[in-house]
Amino acid sequence: MTAFPRAPLSPREKEAVSTRLYDHGNSLLKAGIHVELTWDFNTLKSANRIATKKGGIPLMPLFDPERTELGARNGFALIGRVDGAPVCTMAAVLRHVDVGLQDSLEDLTLLYDRAALDLEPDAWCEVDADGLNDIRGRVLMLGALWRDPALRTAASASAVGEHLFAMAVLNGYRIHKPNYFAGMMAAGDVEWLGYDKERFRQFHHGVRYVDAAWPHTDAETRSALVTMSRARMKSMFLGMPSA
Repeated sequence: MTAFPRAPLSPREKEAVSTRLYDHGNSLLKAGIHVELTWDFNTLKSANRIATKKGGIPLMPLFDPERTELGARNGFALIGRVDGAPVCTMAAVLRHVDVGLQDSLEDLTLLYDRAALDLEPDAWCEVDADGLNDIRGRVLMLGALWRDPALRTAASASAVGEHLFAMAVLNGYRIHKPNYFAGMMAAGDVEWLGYDKERFRQFHHGVRYVDAAWPHTDAETRSALVTMSRARMKSMFLGMPSA
């Protein structure tokens, strides 16, 4: 994949991102949740082991440090903790897409490093959606989404998901300034994980992804791929609507 350069943030963008990150982080602190920003995906993997014991799913290969080379140059994770114990997670991985998003999904270069592809993983991806090959450049993939079931039933459940999601988007913009944000998930998870149609506007239903070594996939399940442009992100999360 071609490496696309990162554009610097303007002073106005820096101020807006800083203000909104503080607001969302402070809201979670008031709910007793301290959010840790880390570039150590092994820390995320440790939190995910707890998540899977509580009904969460294992990390997909893209977010698994045992299958993808991950660190400060290409990703980060957010781990929300209560009294030191993880209660919610989210992560982001930057990919450089030059052939178009649909092609990079189907040839697996979006989902795997070159070294992993050289090992010929028992995996495939099929996309039945229009317009995805118009998406190119710096694409920040969001995933590793989990929230403790105890939070899910609390009165503030939706607010926790929205704040964590916003912090992932804002940190992603601050660190990587991608051209697009994207995420892949089961359709039933969209609302409570903080994704919604008003934020993304682009829901591409019809993605089938199977990796024999990742037990959360099967050939019949169709996932939703959601995408958001940089302009849409600035409008929704920074209060900077396009002219």
